[in-house]
Amino acid sequence: MWGQATIEFLIDDFLKYIGGISVTALVMGAIFLILKTSTNSIITSSFNKNLESHKAELTKMINAETEQKKSELAKVNDKFRNELNAEIEKLKHEQQRAFKDFELYTSKKHERYPEVYKSIEIAYGAILSLHGKYRDLSFENVNKDDVKAYLEMEGVTKKDMQEIMDLWVDGEPNADAVMRINSVRRRIKINSAYESWSDANDTLIFNELYLSESVSEQARKVLNKLWEYLDLEEIYGRSYEEILGGSNVRDEMKQEKEKLKKVMKSELSQVVSL
Repeated sequence: MWGQATIEFLIDDFLKYIGGISVTALVMGAIFLILKTSTNSIITSSFNKNLESHKAELTKMINAETEQKKSELAKVNDKFRNELNAEIEKLKHEQQRAFKDFELYTSKKHERYPEVYKSIEIAYGAILSLHGKYRDLSFENVNKDDVKAYLEMEGVTKKDMQEIMDLWVDGEPNADAVMRINSVRRRIKINSAYESWSDANDTLIFNELYLSESVSEQARKVLNKLWEYLDLEEIYGRSYEEILGGSNVRDEMKQEKEKLKKVMKSELSQVVSL
């Protein structure tokens, strides 16, 4: 068996061994810790540097992209603004032209309405003058030269004038010559009435572009009535009233003409109010 001295030696040696190992472990642990801390510091520093670099590059890229988009947007805005301005100018031009056309239309309307009405009024007067109070001339106290001057003033044809001159004898009653004169005068008045109606009809047709439907229709009604009245006078040599037994056609024509005047005045007053 081992003695006491031997056991103490072994224990003491073992403790020294363990102590050596512990010191070595401690030293190695410290070195490891230092290395680890240093490495982490290096890695962290490198990572931070790389992160800042990436952040700077990313910021640069974002700023560049932003500026590019701003530039593109500005170009788009400029293009849109130019197109918008062009459209606005186009609309202004069209509006100005529309205003001018409207002004021209209203101006023409104010010119043409009175023109149409005046022509119808003249035709109305010429046709109605064929009836009513009508007095033949007696041609008393005139001589052949006076009669010739009168016939020339009235626009009598040379043929009719020659026939009347052949019938006229100064100092005589000249009943046949006077009858012939009044017959020619009647024919001239009828022809004049036809011409007045024709002028009114042409005036209406030429100006219908500036007339409303209601004015155009009413004007046509008046002219149709006047033509019917005139045509009976031409065919039968009698007035409408005589043919129809005292009808009130003259009053009806006057009423239609007054309707036309009323419609025209109403429309012209509306244009002025605009």
